[in-house]
Amino acid sequence: MITIKKVTPHSLASKSGLKEGMKILSINKHPVNNIIDLEFYAASENLYISAKDNSRGKEYFIKRNYTEPLGIEVEKISPKICNNRCIFCFYDQLPTNLRKSLYVKDDDYRLSFLFGNFITLTNLKKEDFNDIFEKRLSPLYISVHTTNPDLRVKMMKNPKAADIMKYLKFLAQNDIYMHTQIVLCPEINDGKHLAKTIEDLEKFYPYIKSIGVVPVGLTKYRDTLPFIKSPTQEWAKDIINDFDSLNEKFRNKIGSGFVYLSDEFFLLAHQEIPDTEYYDDFPQLENGIGMSRLFLNDLMSLDIKSKGGKTILITGKLAFPILEKLAVKLKKNKWDIELIPIENELFGHSVTVSGLLSGMDIKNGLKGTEAEKIILPPDVVNEDAVFLDNTELNKLQNEIGAKIIIAPYRLKNLPEVL
Repeated sequence: MITIKKVTPHSLASKSGLKEGMKILSINKHPVNNIIDLEFYAASENLYISAKDNSRGKEYFIKRNYTEPLGIEVEKISPKICNNRCIFCFYDQLPTNLRKSLYVKDDDYRLSFLFGNFITLTNLKKEDFNDIFEKRLSPLYISVHTTNPDLRVKMMKNPKAADIMKYLKFLAQNDIYMHTQIVLCPEINDGKHLAKTIEDLEKFYPYIKSIGVVPVGLTKYRDTLPFIKSPTQEWAKDIINDFDSLNEKFRNKIGSGFVYLSDEFFLLAHQEIPDTEYYDDFPQLENGIGMSRLFLNDLMSLDIKSKGGKTILITGKLAFPILEKLAVKLKKNKWDIELIPIENELFGHSVTVSGLLSGMDIKNGLKGTEAEKIILPPDVVNEDAVFLDNTELNKLQNEIGAKIIIAPYRLKNLPEVL
């Protein structure tokens, strides 16, 4: 059963008598345990909803058309927890005293379907596969890393990791589409291992719709973890060179690039971000692959007149060359703007992405500066406006004494938040 958190006034649910706080037990005699069950079993014209308020149970009838929303918000899914101990896992490289949610290592196929979270398939049981197939939970997002069974076990510290090809085949045979991910670790799963992994995954096309390749992220909190070489500029260049011919091969063979390198590779190698055509329909955008290209595309048509007063634009070290292009354009439009790249002291200087900047690092990076407005990158705060290190946005704003603006995911929407 699931708890109703909110009922929209005058909605179908409200008119039927369903109320906030009630627990939904079943729909048309099917048990309901999460939002996916609710959406799946509610896809009918005639709904008999069994729900209870306190200890009393009752059946509520709703007649609807398929396009009409029920008007119910329910509690969030309690995630299935990851049972791996990956040598590159970012969760195991976290310091203490961060936001509590950061320590939840989810590996849940339901969240993969709903939000694009990557899962490893190592904790799926028979009933989970049955649920995926019955409800057609497709596409799913799968962390593969390598198709070599021994190497995958070594990297993920879990004997069940060896069965990746069997599980991928099982999903494909049941018409489940997938997007896959490879976290690339220098001299571990690159080189010949990477080539073989891509070759193996191609066999499942079109059920595997894309492969995203991202470099490993390493913090300074790795004392108890296996040694992994840090990604370097030369390593990134080598990966890009290897992928040039691969991308062309897939375009000639299946009509799309199929394998996409993350933005970090090009920024780390100090190379230009690929053109829009490289990303096709941006199948791995939720993984951050192609965000820089969309930013640059939006920049070409961006026209924002100065709002007056000094503005500071904050970025991580990695994206500085991209944000510098925005700063140059704003200056041409008479903006008094300063671009400040922030060093990541919380996780270590090897962590250079903007989304992992802490409130304290931003505060320290702004010392000695004055501005009327400060623009921060997307994702530095959660939905409650709290940074990774539990710094609250409103408190930081009061301490700095300037208006703080969280930039939108798309640059073209920046005028709306200024």
